[in-house]
Amino acid sequence: MEKSPESRLKIVAILLAISTGAFYISYALVFYFIYVLKDNFFVEMIFPGTIGASLVTLLPIGFLTRGLRNTNFNIGYLMYVAGIILFEFIPIPFLIFLGNFFLGIAYRDIGRLEKNKKLENAGWVASVPFVSFIGFSLCYAYYKSPEEVEKEEEKRKEMEEIKPSPVPYQIGIGKMSSNGDFEFSFYSPREDKILNIKFEDKTINTEIPVKVGKNVVKSRVQIDPLKMVAGNLYNITITFSNGETFTAVVEYIP
Repeated sequence: MEKSPESRLKIVAILLAISTGAFYISYALVFYFIYVLKDNFFVEMIFPGTIGASLVTLLPIGFLTRGLRNTNFNIGYLMYVAGIILFEFIPIPFLIFLGNFFLGIAYRDIGRLEKNKKLENAGWVASVPFVSFIGFSLCYAYYKSPEEVEKEEEKRKEMEEIKPSPVPYQIGIGKMSSNGDFEFSFYSPREDKILNIKFEDKTINTEIPVKVGKNVVKSRVQIDPLKMVAGNLYNITITFSNGETFTAVVEYIP
């Protein structure tokens, strides 16, 4: 499955950190060589190369963010690229500064939207010229793709479902396929072992470790698909090492 443009903004952040770092550090060195060392060697021999390196680093971003619906980012990227190109002819970095600002603000807004305070602050730093490479490096560290945010939200909801209890209880409804494979989750108040699993009149011996908290049981039992009804619920009984039993409910999904 192809990743969304938003999912690629993490790697984009490190590319922006490299590009802005190459430009601003070399730009500062220009003044040092000209006004302190009174030497044009850096300006004539090295600075054009660093500008080129900064531009080359920007090029993959256009492909990585193709289809991205983020106005601040798109405007900032176009301004920044245009500014780098024009700087070779007109050494005035105004357009670069402005593009840099919009790019940083784009990450700040994403941080606000996702209630990610660290990313929001990193976006502010990234929007400031000459220190933006630090900000974009922090954006790389703190950015979370939509997929990561979704997984964290699912995990949070799952943790809310898990409440301490003196006895085991099932979490959600399990599922069983037409070949007898089944899966279900349950909460256990103690460490233990599952010694056997029973479905209808068939029992299989096993040795599945159980930890305190959420456990996921996956196994296979022998079934007759002709007697099973899609969507119906069936019971699976497990026996712990201390002799106690627990019944889980699974839905048959052929």
